Amino acid sequence: MIPSNSQASSQVRDKPMARSRYKAAFGAWWKSFTGRFTSDQAWSVDDSINSATAEFEQYVGEKLTLIHELKKQLAAKEQEKQDQLREFLLGQIELLDAMEQKEASLRERYEGDADALKLITNHTSLQKRLWRQLERYGVKRIDFPGGKLLVGLSKVVDTMPDSGKPNESIISIVSQGYVRGSTVLREAELIVVKN
Repeated sequence: MIPSNSQASSQVRDKPMARSRYKAAFGAWWKSFTGRFTSDQAWSVDDSINSATAEFEQYVGEKLTLIHELKKQLAAKEQEKQDQLREFLLGQIELLDAMEQKEASLRERYEGDADALKLITNHTSLQKRLWRQLERYGVKRIDFPGGKLLVGLSKVVDTMPDSGKPNESIISIVSQGYVRGSTVLREAELIVVKN
């Protein structure tokens, strides 16, 4: 049913009255609700909230500081572990170099002696075992494709002129270089051409 004009106008007139009655009822309820607390109690609630917030912020700050310190300690331990592994691998590499030098001198010294060559062969098997151990840790010898100097992986200990070869061509490797992943354990020492 559609209200007549007189009914519609009375409903519009009643809306402001309903609003004012609502405001009055809410105001009375609010006064009775807030009247339950004294002003000291209201302040103590605010103080409790502020105190709890400050304690929580302090707690979070302490925990973040602790986390930061633990991360620093973990990084330091990891670095120490890597340094120890590096030192161990370098020691193994030095041992391998000494064995290779000894083998070369023994082969030269006892070239025609069959019994001595058997001992040298046993010596070579020890080198192979040591090399396999290094390979398990990801250690590789530095290769020089094309016989050219690689910057960052090698250092030049001497130069010699050679008109038949271009500059930076390798004449000889004084000591091998080794890498583990992208980390250079030891640079190769080279003699290269310089015209």
